[in-house]
Amino acid sequence: MNKTTKTFCGILLMSAGLLVLNQAHLVTGGAPGIALLLSYLFGIPFSTLFFIVNIPFYILAIRKMGWSFTTSTLAAVTCVTLLTGLGKCIPQQSLPIWLGAIVGGLLSGLGLAILFLNKSSMGGTGILVVYLQRRFGWNPGKINLLFDILIVSSSLYTMGLLEGFLSLISVLILSSVISFACSYSPT
Repeated sequence: MNKTTKTFCGILLMSAGLLVLNQAHLVTGGAPGIALLLSYLFGIPFSTLFFIVNIPFYILAIRKMGWSFTTSTLAAVTCVTLLTGLGKCIPQQSLPIWLGAIVGGLLSGLGLAILFLNKSSMGGTGILVVYLQRRFGWNPGKINLLFDILIVSSSLYTMGLLEGFLSLISVLILSSVISFACSYSPT
């Protein structure tokens, strides 16, 4: 499989994971988590907020990661924005919230791992995660987990204890998948 095909598979998995989390009314970390939280608070579609939240992070990407990475990330964010925007055309599923946390975490983790391994990200804190991995060799799953815990913890106030706890479980699954996948493949 070539890089473009792999990246698109990562985008599809990430989009599916975000749709599952959105339907379960859960958050995740990074820019997607911030956008989900804001969409619940203000009633603005996730896809719109996801694109807007990422705009400031492109400056970091251009300065520290180069045009190739930035272009790839912008394309990935745009595709996820479009695909999750189509989510309103999909009928709401009645998925138990705990299963939404597990499935959303697995799908998102697989998608992000594929994107990281193919020199792309979902923007936001993902740009910083990839930069820190390249610059210092830090484990991307552990760095991602730290940012995600901060974002999910800040959402406990707004969402409630059960949703916050299950969002945290989802983030732990997502980060474990990234750590596992990235530890067996050079970036």
